[in-house]
Amino acid sequence: MGASGWSYFEDYVEDVQVAFERLQRRVLESGEYVKPPASNTDRGLLVEEEAHMAEMLKEIEEALLYADHPQVRATLEKERGSLRLALGIEDEEDENSELEEWQKEVKRLRALSNTEGTHSILDLERVDTEMRPPKRVSGRVYDPSIVYQLDYGAGGQTTSGYSHGALRLLTEEELETYYGHAHPTREEIGEGGIGFDVPRWTGVVHPVYDAEGAPTHWYFEGISGD
Repeated sequence: MGASGWSYFEDYVEDVQVAFERLQRRVLESGEYVKPPASNTDRGLLVEEEAHMAEMLKEIEEALLYADHPQVRATLEKERGSLRLALGIEDEEDENSELEEWQKEVKRLRALSNTEGTHSILDLERVDTEMRPPKRVSGRVYDPSIVYQLDYGAGGQTTSGYSHGALRLLTEEELETYYGHAHPTREEIGEGGIGFDVPRWTGVVHPVYDAEGAPTHWYFEGISGD
């Protein structure tokens, strides 16, 4: 299928993470995403895939016995949580137990879709407001599609200015570069999106304003899926 670009508008609230989660819930409930293959089990898993995931979970749990590096351990624990959720394994101490049901469903979809993705904003995990813009060399911005491939690190930001699974909040300087000013309106963006050049499994977000300069929406755009 290849990767898919997507874009959304969400009503403005001051906390962009709240807007992101509200948008994800809306997309989940609308069903407007690519779903994992239909199956013959109650939990929506193919029998073969369930067995494969169970084996992966066993390997991760064994690796955790020897994982001393904090970043490696955090990555393994995150993957273990996703697999346990996809397999329907949950207990009171499970990290997913505090999530709302729709949030569990989003994580389950990510686990089931694996590298194929849902081709929607459901594929991303968070908004990172601390992420920095791409680095510049001699006044020119790195091409993120190239740098991302060379410099990607699990869970960390690269010199491209993007992090796998995260949306980056654009700065006012970047908005001025893209739109000619820092307060773009919905009419300027249009329904088809801008087409920001971002690496796969990432995206950008920025406020949208009315003619008087008051924020009315958040604009989300990214690319994911395979």
